Amino acid sequence: MTSSAQEQPVESIRPVDALVAGRMRSSRLPGKTMAKLVDKPSLWHVIQRLKRVRDLDEIVVATTDEPSDDPIRALAEAVDVPSYSGSADDVLGRTLSAARSVGARTIVQVTGDCPLVDVSAGIP
Repeated sequence: MTSSAQEQPVESIRPVDALVAGRMRSSRLPGKTMAKLVDKPSLWHVIQRLKRVRDLDEIVVATTDEPSDDPIRALAEAVDVPSYSGSADDVLGRTLSAARSVGARTIVQVTGDCPLVDVSAGIP
């Protein structure tokens, strides 16, 4: 059985937006989204890799509205990527609200602490 998304041309699922989730208050490794890798935060590397995906219409950083996540919002602004801040207690709601904030029809969810995200495949 083939999914309907696979049968549709890319134009019919547009806009396609990457939602990059990140927060500073991780229980296992606090601050990992902004951990330095080769003198740049992990989130910076994720965003730079995603900017190479030609099929993405926009990249949005989704974080919480907690003051501890101010550095994440500041980095998004510094690299000209919009950010969305929502409840720290509702990950799904934060993700959906971030998608709605930019009018996304199709989303690709990426974690902000995954600097080696594979961008070679693109969108089918």
